[in-house]
Amino acid sequence: MSEDRQTRELYMNLQAAYNKFHEAVADFVHHAQYPITFLDRDNGKICSARMEMPGGGRILFRDNEWHIMLPADDNPVNLNLLEEWEGKEIDNEIQYHSNQLNALLKRKQELNTKKQ
Repeated sequence: MSEDRQTRELYMNLQAAYNKFHEAVADFVHHAQYPITFLDRDNGKICSARMEMPGGGRILFRDNEWHIMLPADDNPVNLNLLEEWEGKEIDNEIQYHSNQLNALLKRKQELNTKKQ
């Protein structure tokens, strides 16, 4: 499977999961007893709200955006993954600069050959 196809498939799976999550949050907010634990007002109008989720997660509603915070131990983006990504980024940088160096060395060789 090509990387583009795999990425598209992973994104579609993520989108489907998000849609289910969105429906579950809406159901919880509208039907659970007191799911919103904090309301913040600015100039008398509600500007944000916090909802504590069972299991330790929180959802903040602010400026027409959702900010989802999950416990670190449940988060798939962890320090090990970030270090793995950093390693890949370093590999890409090394490859890029190696290609740049090779191109410059080739050009220098061409210029030296012209002189002779």
